[in-house]
Amino acid sequence: MDAKRIVSARISDSAYLQAKEDAAENDMSLSEWIEDCINGDFEDSPNAEDIINMDWDEKVNVIDEYTLDIDPDDYENDDDFAEAVIDELGLDYPSDYENPGSLTWIIIVAIVGFFAWLGFSKPKQLE
Repeated sequence: MDAKRIVSARISDSAYLQAKEDAAENDMSLSEWIEDCINGDFEDSPNAEDIINMDWDEKVNVIDEYTLDIDPDDYENDDDFAEAVIDELGLDYPSDYENPGSLTWIIIVAIVGFFAWLGFSKPKQLE
C-alpha cells in the first residue's frame, strides 16, 4: 500500500470547484482525480487525430465544451472545419496530416495554369 501524505496547496476557489466537479463527473475522489492528472492517466481532451476522425456534430460539441471562438457555419467542408478546431485548441497536427481540401485547390490551380500556358504559347511553325 502506498503511503499517504497530507499536503496543502493554494489554488483559486474556481479551480478547486472545477477540479471537484470534474472528479465527481468521473466518479472519483478529488485525490484520485489529482493523481490521475499528475500521472497522465486522465485523458479528457481530444488530440488532433481524434478531431480529424470526428463527425461534424462531434466537432460542434468540442467547440461548445471548450468555448472555442469558431462558427461552424463558416466552413463548407469537414477537413477545413477540423483544421480550424485543431488550430483553435493549439494542438499539433499528426506528422502525416494533409488537408485534402488544400490539395484539391493546388491541383486545380496547376491545371488552369497549364491550360493558360497552352493558350498563350504559340507553336513554332516547321519549315
